[in-house]
Amino acid sequence: MQSEKELSVWTRQLTMLSILLLLASVAWAGSKYKVLYSFKGGNDGIDPHGNLVFDAAGNLYGTTAQGGGTSECHGQYEGCGIVFQLEPRSSGQWKENVLYSFPNGSTGGVGLEGNLALDAAGDVYGTAYWGGNDFEGTVFELTPGSGGWTEKTIYAFCQSGCDNGASPASGVIFDDAGNLYGTATAGGTEGNGVIFKLTPSKAGWTESALYNFCPDNNCSGGWYPWGLTRTANGDLYSTTTYGGNLFWPCTPGDGCGAVFKFSPKSGDYAALHRFDGRDGAFPNSAVVLDNEGNVYGTTVNDGVFGCGTVFQISPKAGGGWTYNVRYNLRTTASAGSLAIDSAGDLYVAGSGIVGGTCQNQANGEIFRLTPKAQGHWQYTGVHTFGSGAQPGSGLIFDSQGNLYGTAATGGAYGYGFVFEITP
Repeated sequence: MQSEKELSVWTRQLTMLSILLLLASVAWAGSKYKVLYSFKGGNDGIDPHGNLVFDAAGNLYGTTAQGGGTSECHGQYEGCGIVFQLEPRSSGQWKENVLYSFPNGSTGGVGLEGNLALDAAGDVYGTAYWGGNDFEGTVFELTPGSGGWTEKTIYAFCQSGCDNGASPASGVIFDDAGNLYGTATAGGTEGNGVIFKLTPSKAGWTESALYNFCPDNNCSGGWYPWGLTRTANGDLYSTTTYGGNLFWPCTPGDGCGAVFKFSPKSGDYAALHRFDGRDGAFPNSAVVLDNEGNVYGTTVNDGVFGCGTVFQISPKAGGGWTYNVRYNLRTTASAGSLAIDSAGDLYVAGSGIVGGTCQNQANGEIFRLTPKAQGHWQYTGVHTFGSGAQPGSGLIFDSQGNLYGTAATGGAYGYGFVFEITP
């Protein structure tokens, strides 16, 4: 017969074991990772870039920077890129449909790396960094029909000089009235990029440059802009890779980049923060905002470990903005824009291919940052990619809270893939 003391010890041990098993089961079920589609190369697409986008039916749309053909594209790429759709099936598999392949010598576009936008009719809009009669970039539209999808260039940059911009790199977004907004990384009256607007009419689309970067000739507000994020009142937010602080330790004349806000209604432009290297440098993606108006984004260089930073910019009650570094990346650099969930957690896609002082690792990763007390943020690894795979875009959520993104390399055939993560 066991003594009462022995039974008590045994009971406590069983209780602890049950708790450990419960915690283990919760952790094991924490994140589910699934490859939805691996690109096969050639006509199928190579090197997916740009954030994915959903339509109302749950189909995913995206672009690849190469592929769509087996011949060289302007002597540089294996194909000029494709626009693709991934269609979910009842079996749990996803079927890829190539909506359009940009042919070699295409005036419609080359260099598909920006985000797509969809209108209510199901038409798809995007930008090409090159293309057009002057090869300075285009905005294109894909329209579905009974015989497939039809591509149309709705605006080609530099048709009569480049004062309205050149080389768009980040796609376009809609406002409530059906106008398109985007950025061009070059051109404009100062040659350092523009924020542009495309207005539809029965006669077509009319482009106008709303803001020219570097109007003060010293680029303190930044230059080389990225994709726009629009708020409910119509304000536009984003980052610039260069400009801002033009002094050491930033490259003289280039700067470390800036975060900006632009109002299409008033035309007012404000640099919310100018990076100085110690707090990060060279942001190269869009920002996200939470319900309180805080702005979140990433830089890809400098910071404490040289891999860049995750930052927060908060509006002050009396006006102005406060900048804080929320996380210094250690082994990977951000591959694109953040995703923010309903609880305020941030999700980051990190690429392991980095240089400088960053202690790079071979594989990319997805991680979560959770806000804690006194401004601290907790890091949690969500997924580490294998076989040298690297994220090629930012992340998006579906209505169920699942994460989606792309890897520019890796997959079953080595040409990149689309993935899903259930946190």
